[in-house]
Amino acid sequence: MVLEADSGNELFHQLGQLIDKVGVAVTRIQASLPKPQDETSKCYMFIEMKNSKVSAKEIEEFLKQQGFVKSVKIIESSKHGIVGDIHYFLNIALNERAIISERNTYSATFKDVRKLFGTAAEAFLYYIGFEAGKRVYLSLIKLTNGPQLEALIEALKIVSITMGWGTIKKCM
Repeated sequence: MVLEADSGNELFHQLGQLIDKVGVAVTRIQASLPKPQDETSKCYMFIEMKNSKVSAKEIEEFLKQQGFVKSVKIIESSKHGIVGDIHYFLNIALNERAIISERNTYSATFKDVRKLFGTAAEAFLYYIGFEAGKRVYLSLIKLTNGPQLEALIEALKIVSITMGWGTIKKCM
């Protein structure tokens, strides 16, 4: 299910209460990180319908009646059981569109650049990495309202997980 709802601190609490009322289990909720001026959040919600006493259509109608929900769309699985948001939910991290790539694709790209361009590729890739790191650092400073080391490390831990880079368990 994909829905658009008023932003605010109570969004997940309100969704949780509503879903409890209809008796389905929420297995995952993913929401966009709205910009401060945005009035609505876009949410992607996976619900387990196996033991439900109501249909997905009834849940959709129930959610549409709630004042804070602006729109709802049921996402059916494909005939092969694949579920994905092909409608409008974009991955956003640090206020930029995040592009997710498989590790093999990412690795092969770097390997091919090195093979085609030799030692010049090393300098080029270093420059790209350095500039990308600088942009992340500046974004984290903006996110944490200043260059406080502990706040930057905490933000980096969260962004690393969100972006799929991995987890940072121990630092310093």
